[in-house]
Amino acid sequence: MPAENYENQQLVDRFLSISRASWTVAGRRSKYINNELVRAALLTKSDGEGCIEVEVVPELSAQIYGFLKSNKFDKNAPNYFVMADVGAGTVDSALFHVKKLGGRWHFEFYTNHVQPFGVMNLHRARVDWLIKAIKSKGQETSTLIDELHSVEMPTDQLDGIPETLEEYILGGGIKFSDIKHHPDEEFFKKKVTSQVRGKTIWRTWKEGHLDQSQLTDIPTILCGGGMRMKYYQRLIPELKKFDGCTWLKTKSTEMEIPKELKAPGLIRSEFDRLSVAYGLSFMDVGRIVKAIPPPVAKSDQGQKHQYTDSFVSKDLV
Repeated sequence: MPAENYENQQLVDRFLSISRASWTVAGRRSKYINNELVRAALLTKSDGEGCIEVEVVPELSAQIYGFLKSNKFDKNAPNYFVMADVGAGTVDSALFHVKKLGGRWHFEFYTNHVQPFGVMNLHRARVDWLIKAIKSKGQETSTLIDELHSVEMPTDQLDGIPETLEEYILGGGIKFSDIKHHPDEEFFKKKVTSQVRGKTIWRTWKEGHLDQSQLTDIPTILCGGGMRMKYYQRLIPELKKFDGCTWLKTKSTEMEIPKELKAPGLIRSEFDRLSVAYGLSFMDVGRIVKAIPPPVAKSDQGQKHQYTDSFVSKDLV
């Protein structure tokens, strides 16, 4: 499910009900699917006939578990990581620690965020901006606006969206007096970068969870279908350095294909798109994920930082 943790019980219950309902109606021909859905939604694991075990897992947790299974970790290494998964709807990001307990790898979050900043929401933000811009010129109705409305909401996009706003309208031109006001730039800086660089990485130090040495050259995995766009690939150089914090740097890394995964022809750079499914393929993933502690509480050590909150509010928010 697109959530940071299990705290939203209403969302968890909804996903459980839909999953049980889907199982119940799968393969059936019925004019009364709605009644079937209602009945299926009320099923529990102890219902006997039609009983099915359903686990609901935060997507990024499954992604990280797939990552753990794909690598060989050095137990003597720090094993702090950043992961950002850019999907169609959301950007899921976390800074986490991997450790070995009882002969198995576990992980805990320091920061964990799920925000609607994925590819299709970038697309909608662009279309919405274009419609407002056209209307601001006194054209409340036009064929162009109708065309834009027709492509604004669909989520089943088989083709990639344009890399830039300018590519949406052929034969036209869009000029900005200040590039900072460009909707592509605002979406990237105020939303995507603010989430990954500010709320996920920098805040880990700001709130006293980790010290400077632990955040220097921290391995960072940028994955998901959205990372195939040049637009989101800007995150790679964006995270290499932080203005005002020369010690805060990331080191881009890739997932390795697990030896246990039999996938002839799969190249290393494409495994990240399978890692969620791979993580979910292990029977105990639900129980392992549920054992993960919530993000640690803010440090109360009275730590004084060299840089003030204005760093984040000015450049990242």
